[in-house]
Parts: sequence; C-alpha cells; structure tokens
Amino acid sequence: MLNKNFNVIYNYINTKHQTKNGVIMQTNMNFVIYSMMFLLSFSLLVQNSFAVEETGDMNILIKYENENKASIDSTILKIYKDSEKIPLREIQVQSNPISITSLPLEHKYKIEVYYNDHFQSVDYYDLKKTNNNFEITVKLPGGIKLGVFYKDGQTPIPKANIFFKTINGKTVGVDETDFNGDTVRFWLPQTIGNDYYNVDVVIDPALKFTYTPLKIQSSLSQDIKIVTEWPKIIDSAISIQVYKDEKTKVSKSDGNFIVQINDKKKIKISESPVSSKGDAVISKIPVGTYAFHIVSKDNGKVIASKKVTLSGSHEPIKIFINNPQLNFDALYCNCIAFRFDDVQDYFLSNAQIQMMKLSGEMNAGLTVGVIGGAIGKDPKLVEVINEQLQTNPRFEIASHTWSHKIITSLSPEEQEKDIKNTDDKIYKVFQVKPHVFIPPENIFNNKTITILKKYGMDMQ
Repeated sequence: MLNKNFNVIYNYINTKHQTKNGVIMQTNMNFVIYSMMFLLSFSLLVQNSFAVEETGDMNILIKYENENKASIDSTILKIYKDSEKIPLREIQVQSNPISITSLPLEHKYKIEVYYNDHFQSVDYYDLKKTNNNFEITVKLPGGIKLGVFYKDGQTPIPKANIFFKTINGKTVGVDETDFNGDTVRFWLPQTIGNDYYNVDVVIDPALKFTYTPLKIQSSLSQDIKIVTEWPKIIDSAISIQVYKDEKTKVSKSDGNFIVQINDKKKIKISESPVSSKGDAVISKIPVGTYAFHIVSKDNGKVIASKKVTLSGSHEPIKIFINNPQLNFDALYCNCIAFRFDDVQDYFLSNAQIQMMKLSGEMNAGLTVGVIGGAIGKDPKLVEVINEQLQTNPRFEIASHTWSHKIITSLSPEEQEKDIKNTDDKIYKVFQVKPHVFIPPENIFNNKTITILKKYGMDMQ
C-alpha cells in the first residue's frame, strides 16, 4: 500500500513538475516531500485504525481457603481493566469455573468477588495468552443460628417468619422458628468492613422486628439470641373509646354495647362492656391483629367493626358506630394503592421486584395480577412475593387468568376451568387463595361474574 502511494507521487513528479531542461524546481520538490510525508502518515494511521486487537479467554475457578470449590449462589464478578474505575464486565456467576471470553490481551485485570451486595475477595491477573486458567480464593462462610424471644427474654416465639437480608435489602435466607424459637443454622458469606446483614422477625403482617447489624465471621459458628420488643401478653390496660360521630362518644341514650375481640380465626378471645361515657378497657391479650366489634347488648347485632394490631403500647382505640368508614386507618394517611398486571416468571421481574419491595417499605397497597400458567419457576420473584405476603398487610395476589386470553373468548366451561386452575396454581405456589380477579383488557361477561361469585372472588 505504501509502495503504491510512493510510486504515484514519483510519477506525478516526473510528468507534471519538470522544467524544460528536465530539472525539478526546488519549490516543487519541497511540496512533493511534504505531500509524501503526509500520505505516509495517513496510510499508517488508517492501517492502525483497522487493526484487530488480540483477545484472550480466562477460566476463573472460585475456591475456599480449604481448597474446596466455592458455592456460587448469588455470586457476582466485577472485572476491571488496568486502573479503570468502571467495571469492564459485571457477571452473575452461573458456573464454577466460569469462562470469560474476548478480553483484550496485554492488560492487567482486577477481579472482585461479591456475594449479592457484599464484597468477598479481590485478585489480579496479567492477560498475555489467549487461553488462561486462574484461581481466586474466598473466605469460608460463617454459621448463624437464631433464637427468637418475646420481650422478657425467656419466652420463645414459635412460628415466627425469619428473613435474612443484605445491607441493601436482598433476602438471602428464609426460615420459620420452631416451638423453641430456633431457626436452622444459616451458612452465609462473611461481612467485611462496614457490611452487615439485617434479620426481620415477622409474627404478623403488621408486626415486624428488625435485628441489626448482624456480622458474619468466616468459619465461625454463632448462636444469636434475638429479644424482640413485644410482650407475649399485654398486661397494661388498652382503652377503647366508642363514638357516635367524629367528636362525641356514645352515652346511655344511644344503647347498651359491649366490645368483642375476635382473632384471625374469628374466635372470640375477650370482651368488655362499654360504659355510659363510651369507654371500655381490655387487658391480658397477646400481641397480634384482631377484629374489634361493637355489639348491641339488646339484640347481639354487630354495630361497627375495626381491625386493630396490638403490639404492646397503644393510644386509645377509637371506634365509630355511625360512620364505618372512619374505622379504616387508611383514611388518615396519604396512601396510594398500585396494581401490577401480567406478573409472570422472568418477564420484567427485576423491575417488578424492586417496586414490590418499595411498596412494602412505604406501606403502600399493591395488588399483583398473576398469570397462573406462567408463575412459579422464577425463584427470585416467588421469594419476593412470599416475603411481601408476610410483611406487607396491604399486599395481595389477584388472578389474571391462566394464559392471559380474553376471558370472553372462552366458553362458560372453559372460563370456569381457567379461573379454577389459576386459583389452584396460586395456592400451590404461594399458599394463598386469591379473592380478586383481573380480566385481561378488562373484558368480561355475565358468565364471568357468575363463576367469580361461585369461587368467592370480586372483580377489579
């Protein structure tokens, strides 16, 4: 290429820039020399710009200090080239060893290992060959077993849901305490520096206690006792105030009433008479969520009801008999309820997972419309939905049909089969029965409504 360019210039000189006696003028010669230099430089630049940079592959084996191959669950590699601050690659590890291809040769690479959000190890490698095997060592995990107790520090809490979470809120372990208040032993990667885990203890969707910070030491097995802020039995008196309007409590002239308290199974656990001044008092009741009913002594009719979560310390509980809407606490907050449709395995799951977690943190209402035939195989999505069912009292699952077909395109028999199959699948995966149905494109007919009534469902 360069020789050809040179010949072109030389011929140009001999044919176009000769004097009558065949001698090249000095000014033309200078011009030609500069032209040659420019063309030579340009040709080199063009050739270099199209040169293909050589690359190599790296097979990285992650090992524990004891030389055993490491578990790669929730492991992330960040690959940096030379002294760059932004990762060249960020890889969710799916196999061990992991093959990383097409890395430019003649560079030094920094490899960082993370377990979810937590840093674990770092090493360096000079990539000079096309095929490379490299081992990186991480610390052994540490073992943690929890014992969970009520406020007295002696009474264990059975059947409490336990969620181990990273510093950024990712759930990395779930269990339920036994009758001794104990969990299984979790083996979790170590925490380094300012990293730590959180442990959420949930005994009711509205009752959550967080133990933090939890540090994990490599190879060390620990037993940790968590003492919550909840008493097993609330000994202090809980005051109930019964109102006939927003400002005035009931009196004798309004009738004779009692306060009846039912648990989640609708079993009466306590009751107390309402005084002529509209007051009642209860005590000796376990923490939890209950239905408070105002019942007429004359005919046993329930006049008003309110859902109340008892945690051990309370302002007076106000119940309004003539305006039931005032008995919903949500009326006193700036609340927004959201709805997600088309919830299914893997499809937009990362974005939906983040929104579900955000709604839980904000105590916002959220209804997820689940497609029955496409749910249950995405472990991250299933885990987060189960967690929200346990921790967010305003989170609910709705049926969004089996395959997202327009429900009216099905015969009545097919409609019922579609709704029932979706019902069964949601119960199998999440252990809840949906009470809300969301028809695709909001299209339904009278047969749909009849079937929904049969299965105890409402339309949304």
